[in-house]
Amino acid sequence: MNKRKIELWDSSVNFELQPESSFQEMVLCRPDSEYHFLHDCAIISFRGTLFVAWYNCPEGEMLGKSVIRGRCSEDGGRTWSEIMTFASSSSGKYLYVPPAFASDGNRLFLIVSRMTGPDRMEDFEIFQWDTSSCSFQSVRIADEPFLPNTQAFRMKNGKWIIGGRWTAEKGSFPECPAVAICDSQELSADWRVVKIHDRILPDGSTFLYPEPGLFVEDSVITAIVRNDHGQPLLFQSMDFGETWEGPFYHNLPLAPVKAAAGILPDGRRYVIGNPVENGRRTRLMIAFSEKGEKLLSHARLLQDGVNNKLNARPEWSYPSAWVDGSSLYIVYTSEKTSAVMTVIPISELY
Repeated sequence: MNKRKIELWDSSVNFELQPESSFQEMVLCRPDSEYHFLHDCAIISFRGTLFVAWYNCPEGEMLGKSVIRGRCSEDGGRTWSEIMTFASSSSGKYLYVPPAFASDGNRLFLIVSRMTGPDRMEDFEIFQWDTSSCSFQSVRIADEPFLPNTQAFRMKNGKWIIGGRWTAEKGSFPECPAVAICDSQELSADWRVVKIHDRILPDGSTFLYPEPGLFVEDSVITAIVRNDHGQPLLFQSMDFGETWEGPFYHNLPLAPVKAAAGILPDGRRYVIGNPVENGRRTRLMIAFSEKGEKLLSHARLLQDGVNNKLNARPEWSYPSAWVDGSSLYIVYTSEKTSAVMTVIPISELY
C-alpha cells in the first residue's frame, strides 16, 4: 500500500526532547471519598475567569455513574474555587463523558456527550453558564451520537467546529473520527456531523478510539487522529471541514494516544501529546514551530515519570490547552485519578 505522507516535524531538525523547564504546575483535583476515577480535562477562559472541567466516576472508568465536575479561577490560576458539579444525570440514566467548552465571548457553553453505558453513545447536551447561579444550565440536546474531543473553534466563515468521535447507530461505540459543525453563530443552535473517515483504514486495520486534535487555519482544517495500531494519522479538509482527505502519515514521533493541537496568537502551531516510548504514557511533551513556520521544530517535556514535587504519577494523558493573555494553560490527567495543570509563558516557547 502506498502511504501518503505530510511532514509535521521539520526533517532538517533532529527530534530532541528538551528537559522539563520550571513551568508553573499544580494539581487541581485528587481522588476523594466520592470519586476515585478522573479523566479527560478541558479548559477555557471566559470574561477573565479560567474554567477547568473533567469527568469523574466513583471507582472505574465510566462505571456506575459519570459526572462533569470542575473549578474556576479569577486570578490566572493562582487560586481556585471549590470543586463544583457542572453536569450530571438527574435520573441516573446517562453517563456524562467527556466535557468540551465553547464561548462566543458573551456566553460560555459546556458540551457533553450522553451515554447509556460505557462508550454507548446516545447524543450530546449543551449547557450555558448562568452567572447569577454560578452553574451550567441545559439549553439543548443535540440528537447526534457524537463525542466531543476538542473545544469549539470559530472558523473564518463564521461557523463553529468541534473534533470528536461518532457512530451511525445510537447505543454503539463511536469508532469513526468526525467533526460537528454549527452553521449558525449561535452555539446553542443545531449541529450536524461530518465524518472524517470510515472505521476501517486502507490497510485493513480499524479505528478503536479515533480522538482528534485540530489545527484550524482559515479554510484548512487538519486533524491529528489517534490510531491504536501506530502513530496518530493526519486528515485534511480544505473547505472548512466539509470534506476530508487522508489518512496521511507524518514524522512526529507520537504515541497512539489522544493529542491536542492548536495555534498560538502569533500563528505558530503546537501539538501536546505523549512521545513514542517503551512505557505507557510516562512522558508528556509539547512540540511547536518557529514564528512564520508551520513545521514543528522544537519539543519540550512537560512531565517525565513520577513528579515528586506534585506527588503525582503517570499516566500523563489527554491534554487540552487554552491561550489566555500571554500564557498557554495546559490541563491533563495524572494516573486517571487527578487533574493537573501546567502554565507556560508563551515567551518561553522558543
